[in-house]
Amino acid sequence: MMHFINQLKNQLMDFFQSKKTLMKYLKKINFYFKKFQTIVNFLISFISLLFTYIVGIGITSLVAKIVGKKFLGKKATDSQWVAVDYSDKFNQKMS
Repeated sequence: MMHFINQLKNQLMDFFQSKKTLMKYLKKINFYFKKFQTIVNFLISFISLLFTYIVGIGITSLVAKIVGKKFLGKKATDSQWVAVDYSDKFNQKMS
């Protein structure tokens, strides 16, 4: 087995003439594999997030519209300020 590996190594070295040319080709291959990895990573992320959005938000929204459920409560008002009269609470504690 070791003889076969050495023979293959020698044939590759003869083909590439030197380690520098071999490294040059391996760096090119590595560069293109990284580009391929980036593209595949983008596609898988995009597809999985799209599926999650459609299933998680899309179906929930569709069911909520059919049922008539509103998750946020009131429509937008001029202000979210709630006036609280603390004078009664303060007077009760003091007496």
